[in-house]
Amino acid sequence: MGCYSSPAMSGDQTGERREDAGPSTLVATVRAKDPDGDGLLYLITGGNEEGNFELDSQKGIIKLRRNPPPSLKGPQYTLNITAIDDNASGGPTPLSSFAEVIVGVNDINNNKPVFREDCTGDWKGWQQSSRILVPRTVET
Repeated sequence: MGCYSSPAMSGDQTGERREDAGPSTLVATVRAKDPDGDGLLYLITGGNEEGNFELDSQKGIIKLRRNPPPSLKGPQYTLNITAIDDNASGGPTPLSSFAEVIVGVNDINNNKPVFREDCTGDWKGWQQSSRILVPRTVET
């Protein structure tokens, strides 16, 4: 009976992307090596509930989904990636390894400022105007 080993994961395990990153943007690359020389299959097994990420099952390349465009919400995603060997070396069962890929989401400035109401219900400015009227105090 031979000795069979699980694939060992390595590679770029973190990445950061802007919240407005477009479709097919590269996020990270994961790699595994099987000591037995078996072929590998990569899967996202957790952390992709919104379906924003796609994984090339042969190459380990993680990108943002193509369609519909991704909708990233911060501050981060933790993707669970599994590498499974094809058991070509003849072990009793296919073996697997796991890795976490942390994808940080960088917030962008995409919201204009809004004036707040004070506690009396009066507005502290006017959004319709490019000027804000400021009362003057005249000293005598």
